[in-house]
Amino acid sequence: RIVRAYLEVEQSRLSSRLTTEIQVDDGALDVAIPVLSIQPLVENAIKHGVAMRSEPGYVRIRAECAGEQLRIAVENSAASGGTGATGAGVGLQNVRRRVEICYGAASGLALTVGAENTRAEILIPLARAGAEVGYFSSHGR
Repeated sequence: RIVRAYLEVEQSRLSSRLTTEIQVDDGALDVAIPVLSIQPLVENAIKHGVAMRSEPGYVRIRAECAGEQLRIAVENSAASGGTGATGAGVGLQNVRRRVEICYGAASGLALTVGAENTRAEILIPLARAGAEVGYFSSHGR
């Protein structure tokens, strides 16, 4: 809900320059995730990708259970001319640290920066996610 509300605000600001897509598999809805794990990734996608473009861009969010992991991917169209993003920003480091503290070495955050798009992906082992308390599930979308 937080991410959807944020995207509504950005949609108002960027209008036709922003296209969004959210796909959450039913199996991913009941997996608890730390608060503010996805929000910073979406903010970065807008700030460093879509908002830097003169032409329209997109943000796509996908959550799915694949094997023994929950995979949450945030992909966006790259900024015009590329920004040279390295994944060393404070927001990404905070998400990476939060996920690894909560779920151990089998979890993490991967960032792939290409000429056409950027993709940030959180990996959470399902066995550990089911044992955590004090987190909000994505249920309710």
